[in-house]
Amino acid sequence: MGPIAELLGGIIECRFDGMDIEELKRLALGIIQLVEELHFENMSLKTILQNAVPRPNEPPLKQQLRDVMNSPENRQIIHQQLAVIYESLNRAAEEAEIVDLLARLPPMGEPN
Repeated sequence: MGPIAELLGGIIECRFDGMDIEELKRLALGIIQLVEELHFENMSLKTILQNAVPRPNEPPLKQQLRDVMNSPENRQIIHQQLAVIYESLNRAAEEAEIVDLLARLPPMGEPN
């Protein structure tokens, strides 16, 4: 079992033997993009909840969440936090480098 299979072994079961570096990069890219999207949604929810004050005629929380998540500026903040990982993934030449990148997710420094 290779390092990526070991890293993900408790999460998903699949075979990584025989995957070339480009296939591993695509897999890692998908994982990084998913982490980015989930962190962005989490940040948006925290923003809404921290500022939530019951007011008459206020839109439902789901609409408020959509409004915050539709903000290109907010999305850019999260994307920039992952920019170094995206760049490193593009340069990765070995499976061990990809494992190291995945182990650094999420790089935000605080619990989600």
